[in-house]
Amino acid sequence: MWVNMGNSIILSRLRRSVTELSVRATYRYLERATELAASGVEVISLGIGQPDFSPPGYVIDALKEACDKGMFRYVSSQGTESFKRAVSEFLKCELGVDVKPDEVLAVPGASAGIFMGLYALLNPGDEVIVLDPAFPQYFDVVKVLGGRVVPVKLRELSDEFVVDIDNVVSAITDRTKVIILNTPHNPTGMVIPESTMMKLLDVAREHGIIVLSDEVYDHFVYEGKHTSCLHHPEWRDFCIYVNSLSKTFAMTGWRVGFVVARREVIQKLSALANNIYSCLPPFIMYAAEVALRSGLDWFKEVLREYRRRRDLALSELRKVSGIRCVRPRGAFYLYPNLSDILSELGLSIGDFVELLIVKKGVVTLPSTVFSIAGDVEHIRMSFTVPVEKLLSGLARFKDFIDELRSMRGRVK
Repeated sequence: MWVNMGNSIILSRLRRSVTELSVRATYRYLERATELAASGVEVISLGIGQPDFSPPGYVIDALKEACDKGMFRYVSSQGTESFKRAVSEFLKCELGVDVKPDEVLAVPGASAGIFMGLYALLNPGDEVIVLDPAFPQYFDVVKVLGGRVVPVKLRELSDEFVVDIDNVVSAITDRTKVIILNTPHNPTGMVIPESTMMKLLDVAREHGIIVLSDEVYDHFVYEGKHTSCLHHPEWRDFCIYVNSLSKTFAMTGWRVGFVVARREVIQKLSALANNIYSCLPPFIMYAAEVALRSGLDWFKEVLREYRRRRDLALSELRKVSGIRCVRPRGAFYLYPNLSDILSELGLSIGDFVELLIVKKGVVTLPSTVFSIAGDVEHIRMSFTVPVEKLLSGLARFKDFIDELRSMRGRVK
């Protein structure tokens, strides 16, 4: 028997986990910024994590060339042979690891790779350990697949976030199926040190747990170095690696990424891909090949600019009384702690972020977007805007806090 929901049979038949799913909060705030801008408000968005530089010109030229060549037809769901070879050679060059072309799957962005990896692994009731705070897709996908997220809170020290391996071990049960790792980390900017990464990988392997490693920010490293799950000598036994061209090559809207795993796993994921999206557009993969084969010398200037932005933004934030902000070692986010200010002003983090948008036109994201372990005292600020706009947004942010303090002082 079906229940009438506003004369709609289809609404009554939706999968329960899907009815509880909502559009990712980052996109909701992006839409909010767009609405404000349309109404005439000068909006500065420090919300969504989207690089503001363009892909190299030769990549765009390659896309046009592929279209001129008529590369529009179906290809293998796993990806073209030349794309897979390009990924293999790129990983050899950048990470020094030997990944075979048949261990590569082309996917429409890292988000698709994360979804497919978890879909292939999880049964209802399986547990997934997630370092909290985290990219919110991890929580949503595990939930929609009937799994259970087990958050392990990162420790916030004076100038860095760290993973407590003992807490990870304590979170493992006989139902733990997956540990999701993300380094450099969204939203904190943490870069997991090599020793810690290897210990986490060893813990997972010893307990028969699969590691899904999201490494989309791997080239945005300002201090230290990036350690990949692919650096573990036994990665084929227990790892699924996910990456994309969205961040490093500023190709967010192109929707092109790749998954790496042992050959037999890739074959199964390829069959899954065949049933979801058939294949990636061959003209997109052709341009992506050109990007991957051309090296990253051009990216050095991008990294210098982003480091400069990070340092300027961090310096300005630390001038605001009541704010503590860890120095991000990687990615392109600041994650300041506002607990003292929120307590002083009597505001929740959600109210603070909403008022900042309405009063000053500055978009940030509250920590409630990234945490299910109760983080209600941080905001995420992206420094993917030009320096002038970044400093203007931070000036508005400081003025906003000063005005709230002044108003509270008058009320007293």
